[in-house]
Amino acid sequence: MSVLSVDIDWITNNNEHSILVDYVTKHFKNCEQIVFIDTHHSILNYLSEEDKSIVNIDAHHDILNEGNWIGYLISNKKLENYIWVHKIDSYLQENILDKADVRSLKTFKMETSFDTIQNFKYKKIIICKSKEYLWERRYLDALISFDILKTVAKNIFGEKVIIDDTP
Repeated sequence: MSVLSVDIDWITNNNEHSILVDYVTKHFKNCEQIVFIDTHHSILNYLSEEDKSIVNIDAHHDILNEGNWIGYLISNKKLENYIWVHKIDSYLQENILDKADVRSLKTFKMETSFDTIQNFKYKKIIICKSKEYLWERRYLDALISFDILKTVAKNIFGEKVIIDDTP
């Protein structure tokens, strides 16, 4: 089973609130753990040796620059499969395939639609607030979805929810 990582910065328009909340909440029931973090680096505290497949819904690839946590997992041979669900206008450095050794992964996919991951099952769902984008106006709107997801998770699935607000 995969880990679903969601960075709230993926939301850039009003329609995407519904898309993201709908997708994520459908998977709350069958996962073992739901974690809310402030920064994506904190995800490393919640990944076990068995967590080698990650679906990352994120405006940034987090392989080079930005979060860099995916790059860390790849370089330390802790990741085998990576699917990045990104924005059509997400920035991808030209040299990412060479610099980050993504060719060593069994699976490396980049998607702009949730269609490919629609029927995935997740062991863990980790939702990131990405506080470093607090200065962006669109980001402030995205925080609404973070708060909604956190409230739904706490109120309905409280026994498997972890809230990590470590800066």
